Amino acid sequence: QFMSYAFPVVDLTGNKVDILTNIKRACSEYGFFNLINYPSLSSDDITLARQISKQFFQLSPQVKQNYALRYREEDGDKDGIYLFGYASVGAEAADVANVSLTGATAPVDLMESFQVADIEQTSLNRYPFQEMKAALEDLYAKKREIALRLLELIAESLELPSDELTRHHFGNHHRTILRITRYPALTEC
Repeated sequence: QFMSYAFPVVDLTGNKVDILTNIKRACSEYGFFNLINYPSLSSDDITLARQISKQFFQLSPQVKQNYALRYREEDGDKDGIYLFGYASVGAEAADVANVSLTGATAPVDLMESFQVADIEQTSLNRYPFQEMKAALEDLYAKKREIALRLLELIAESLELPSDELTRHHFGNHHRTILRITRYPALTEC
C-alpha cells in the first residue's frame, strides 16, 4: 500500500509575504516544493523544447556525433571543467547513490543527452539546426531567470539580503547547464 503525500506548492502569483512564508515552510519541513505560475516560462516554451529534442534525437548517430560532448577548462582552475554537447548512450556513468564515494564502479547510464552551455558561454554551443539553438538557449535563459528569482526569494525567506545567494552562486565559477535527455528502449541499447 502506498502512502499519499501532498507536496508543498509555491505560487509565484501570490503576495510576497505568502510566497516567502510558503518557501520557508516548504524548505524547512520538506526540503523541496513544486513551483507554479512563473511568468517568464510558458507551456509553449516547454512544448517547443520537447519537439526540438525529439527532432535532435531522431538524427542519425553519425550526425549527432558531430556535436559530441566537449569540455573547456577554466584558466588556472583544474576543477573548472564545463561540458557541452551530445553524449551518446553509455557515454556517461550513473553515479547512483554516490557509488564513486565507496570506490565502486558507477554503472553506465543508458541515456543520451545534449547539454547547453550557460548564458556567458553560449559560444561553446553548437547545433545541427538553427531552431534548436533558438529554442534551447531561450529555454535556458528563462530557467536561469527563474533560478535567480528563487535564490532571491529563498534568501529573503531566511531574512537575508535578497542577493545573498545569487552573488555566491552566479559568480565566475558556477556550472549550470540545460540538459535534454532521451532514455531509449532497452532493446535499442
